[in-house]
Amino acid sequence: MPKVSIGINTFMAKRAHYLNNEKLPLPSSSYAYTKEMLEDLARSKEDLIYFAENHFNVINVDEGEIKIQLYPFQKRILKSLCKNRFVITLASRQCGKSSMMCIFSLWKACFNKHQRIVIAANREDTAIEIFGRIKLAYELIPNWMKPGVEKWGETGMKLENGSYLSVETTSMNTGRGKSANLIIIDEMAFIPKNIMDQFWKSISATISSSKTAQIFVVSTANGTDNLFYELYRSATSVDPESQDAKWHPECVSWEDVPGRGKKWKENTLATLNGDVDAFAQEYENKFVSIGTGSIDEAYIEYLRHRIAEPIMTLDNGHYNIYEMPDQTHVYAMGVDVSDGIGDAASVVEVFDVSDLGDIKQVAEFHNREIDPLSFTRKVYQIALQWGSPIVAIERNNMGGTVVDTLVDTYGYNRLLDYVPGKFDDYNKRGIFSHTNVRHDSVTNMRYFVNLLKCVDIRSSGLVEELRTFVKHPNGIWKKQQGRNIWDDRVMAMIWALFVLENGVVEKYYEIVSRDRNGKVSHVLDENMFFEVVPVGELRASLDGHYYDEPPPLSFDSININLDPEDMDFLYGIITPQQTNTRSVPFSSGYTPGS
Repeated sequence: MPKVSIGINTFMAKRAHYLNNEKLPLPSSSYAYTKEMLEDLARSKEDLIYFAENHFNVINVDEGEIKIQLYPFQKRILKSLCKNRFVITLASRQCGKSSMMCIFSLWKACFNKHQRIVIAANREDTAIEIFGRIKLAYELIPNWMKPGVEKWGETGMKLENGSYLSVETTSMNTGRGKSANLIIIDEMAFIPKNIMDQFWKSISATISSSKTAQIFVVSTANGTDNLFYELYRSATSVDPESQDAKWHPECVSWEDVPGRGKKWKENTLATLNGDVDAFAQEYENKFVSIGTGSIDEAYIEYLRHRIAEPIMTLDNGHYNIYEMPDQTHVYAMGVDVSDGIGDAASVVEVFDVSDLGDIKQVAEFHNREIDPLSFTRKVYQIALQWGSPIVAIERNNMGGTVVDTLVDTYGYNRLLDYVPGKFDDYNKRGIFSHTNVRHDSVTNMRYFVNLLKCVDIRSSGLVEELRTFVKHPNGIWKKQQGRNIWDDRVMAMIWALFVLENGVVEKYYEIVSRDRNGKVSHVLDENMFFEVVPVGELRASLDGHYYDEPPPLSFDSININLDPEDMDFLYGIITPQQTNTRSVPFSSGYTPGS
């Protein structure tokens, strides 16, 4: 501690500071202490909560430098750290856990001699941010209360009482071969397993050689396949009074933070695009296991009761139509492409997005044996039927073939083109194939399906694929492992809805309104065009030749359950002059009465 010289209202320190910073006293600094200062110093050393609430300062954006106001749970955990060697805390995001780490480590360093304190963070920027807060808090402590500075670096500081405090990015060698009195591990659940295993071995050897060394682990939940989950589960499964209780567990939910209520939860869910699993894991401390489905089971059950028979089935059952095309509506079309060898299917999903509070699946094409070039023809024909909507196709191996053929052979240019910002120089058509793009597209789908519950799905195959569409250990959303489990319909739906993603939708639609979460709620598409195919062309089919005019839609077979008026409208018998709206053709090899 600083050298004490008893006196009243006297300041005797030399005018020298570390790095010429007046808030960094040198070891040679000395002070004249009043009785009140000595009492304050003694109480701060003995009472961590008193020290924090009277001498730990933070910078507030609006108010500038202020003393921290501890939440009740922060006081509870800080007291637990004073009583227990090993404390593990499961904590919601943005609850103030970094403040607890900074307060406890700074208090230990300032009021105890020869302490080696290591804070290990899962990321370098996090480590630097934490240490920056510690250094700022040290500077704002009165000079007469804190030990002088011997070293002051970017990731470590040494004080005149022999204590050394440092931050490190967690690696296999963090803490290896070094003694430590206190190790704080931030976001343990997010440290890669191979690194965490080696790191844990190294610090376990260090801690076991001491009778007083402490470990403070704090993390947000991140699934169940990590050491943090195992430690926390073990700590909470034993009687805290038993001899087996090595770890003292603490838990902080979002509701423990004053001022957070229903409205806060709604707003936070909106920032997560309605990802209820992400909210449960990051704010409600739920260990969401790998394999968790993308859609709530209860809603899957509801969707099962909404399954409907198609009003028309074409192409030997490969193409189902659930609603008649309406030229006053807006449609979006998603495509997933396979190689056509009987395993995965090539799929087209068409959705009516006119009312984003009631999105409807209106058509589905599904075929496991169609080759990519033949499938491209079907995609083109289906697009014409539904008014030439925006067609979303991921540009993977087969998808790239379909995209290029649509553009170069059929002249279809209404494609969703999307490239993440860091790939701006990429100039090919379609959706850039990247894990981040897939993650964003799945999150967008879950917003409309899982949070808003506003997507009306009629296909039993799509509902079942949604049930088995899960998150895998690498964070990728895809089908469950197992035989006869698929995700082709789901991916086609995901791409169809991706046109509604913020940052994408503005490029293709006129935005009429947005919901309270900032997501689009009403769009217009002035570029959709429904073409009526003359009755004489209804029997025509693509025969390998290219046509100057768009070819009619050709399928092998048809089963129909329609009113006569719908039939006339669908097959182009009503001409544009006979209706006051633009008509929607469905050109096939079938004509009424044939």
